[in-house]
Formats: sequence, structure tokens, C-alpha cells
Amino acid sequence: MTADIALKGRRILFVAPRFFGYDEDIVAEMTRRGAKVTRLFDRPFDTPFMTAVTKLTPGMIAKAALPVYRKVLAEVDASFDFVFVINGQTLPIAFLDDVRRHSPNATFILYIWDSLRNRASVIPALSKYDRVSGFDRVDARQFGFRYRPLFFIPVFDAVSDQPPLYDISFVGTAHSDRASIVNAIGTSLPADISRFWYLFLQAPWVRRYYGLKSSAFRRVPADLFRYAPMKKDETGRVFQRSRAILDIEHPLQRGLTMRTLETLGARKKLITTNPHIVEEEFFDPRNILVIDRANARIDPDFFRQDYVEPAPDLRRRYSLAGWLDEVLGSPG
Repeated sequence: MTADIALKGRRILFVAPRFFGYDEDIVAEMTRRGAKVTRLFDRPFDTPFMTAVTKLTPGMIAKAALPVYRKVLAEVDASFDFVFVINGQTLPIAFLDDVRRHSPNATFILYIWDSLRNRASVIPALSKYDRVSGFDRVDARQFGFRYRPLFFIPVFDAVSDQPPLYDISFVGTAHSDRASIVNAIGTSLPADISRFWYLFLQAPWVRRYYGLKSSAFRRVPADLFRYAPMKKDETGRVFQRSRAILDIEHPLQRGLTMRTLETLGARKKLITTNPHIVEEEFFDPRNILVIDRANARIDPDFFRQDYVEPAPDLRRRYSLAGWLDEVLGSPG
């Protein structure tokens, strides 16, 4: 089993968006290894309104964020060993230059966990980093950086001795066409296939708004939606009581979702609309079923076949520890 790369005493400037607590998990893993982490937030103005504004005009938000970032940097005396950025959507190039002057010997590392067609503002800054990796295989080929999928956190690495309650479960935000796909699968499955659906929306008005834009969304029963995000430990428990996990990537993304790797961590079967998964080293048709998002149908026999355990080193590679080793470790 591969050993963790050592970070004891290393000073890391970590810039990442808030994302369902996964950013905090990364900080916790670096701290566990002995790193001293200084935190900045990509998208520092994190109200729902400002998040929407950031998506529409990231350049304007980056300009407004620059004095916030510079104030934090001015209070740091010692140089950084690593400048570790996730996405960097609102991180101005001018600030990256400031940090380079502050810490000339630091290694600048960027990880992109979105498709660059959704984060075009990041592209001009790619040359400012010493190492770049990301979760979109097509982007990696096009822009010449390293392809590296996401990870699962320890809560999904538990083994339950309880029998499954659900043949299939889905927990996630009801963006794009997700709700209509979940609903279509639910209505097509035989009655004896048990299911657990948790479609999260920020508020009831969001459901009404989406309903105005999409007739397929309007057909989704209102009682399938939930208005509080499920905590990761609760999600982990649902996974452990499920035979298979449903994954529906955003139609404008090609990279593997966090759910994909969490399913691997939880040793559960995966049903996904992402056709790119067949290129992955852990793809096994006995464990992973690819379905058509435009005609979502599942053969019930898939639930009855046994799960095939992958090699321990393969699972470790896609854990948070394995991800951090590759992203912060050698560029090879």
C-alpha cells in the first residue's frame, strides 16, 4: 500500500470554493499530515445571489476579491511551500503574481474540478501554475495538463454488516435534467425494486422556477424534493444500505462526479449516465452500468449480480489521501 507523502511543517496557501464541506476535508487531510494551512476562498462572496453573479461575471468578482486576498497575504510573514488552488475562478492573475513575489520558491498547483467550458475565466491563468491537473479528460488533452479524477472521503470507506434496504439510491442537487431522469427511472422500475430518492433544492421557489422552464421538471412529483442538504455522514449511511448508487453528471460536464468515486469507496454498484467512465481503470461492467440519459432504463438483473471487489491499491488511489498524493506529489 502506498504511503502518504509527507507534509510535516510545510506551509500551504489553499484557495478553494466552499463545496458541501469537501474543501474542509482536504484541509483536514493536509493538517493531519502536519501541514500549516492558510485558507482563502475562491468565490469569497458566497451568498446565493453573489454565486449567481460570479457565474455570469467572474471577472467583476475577481476584481472585487483582489483587495480581500491581498489583505490576507499582507498578514502572512513566512513564505509558502505550496500554493494550492482549486478552480481559481475568481482568483486574479495579479494576485497570483503577488503570491509569487511573496513566496518565490513555492510550487504553484492548480486542480480543476469542473469542465473549462464552465470555467473559461481560469484558462488565461493556466501558465501561472507549475503543475495543473483536472477531472476532465478532454480538457486535459486539449490544454496539456494531467488528468486526475476526484476522490472519496473516509466516511464512504466504511463497511456495513447490515443488509441493504434499497436496491438503488440517489442523493444530490436537482440541477439540469437530474430530477426528470430520476423520475423516469423510478416510474420504469418494477415495484419490487426498492429505491431512495433525495433531490435537493435550495428552496421551494427554485422548484417553481425550474418548473416554468421545463415541462419534464413539472412532471416530477413535489414530494421527491428536499430543501436541506443531506450531511455527508448521512449520505454515507444511505450508500451502505444500498445495492447500487445512481449518478447523473451535469450535461455540460464530462468529468467523473464525486458520487462516482464515493460509490467506489463504499464498494457499491454504480449506475451512471456518464459514458466516459468506460475509459477508467476501475471500470468493470459487473459493477458499473452506463445508461442513456435520454432514455433512462435499468435492467433489474443488474441489482441481482454480485459486486466484484477491486484491488486495495486501486481503491486507495481514489481515496482523498491518494488524490492528495498525486495532486501535491510528483508531476509524473
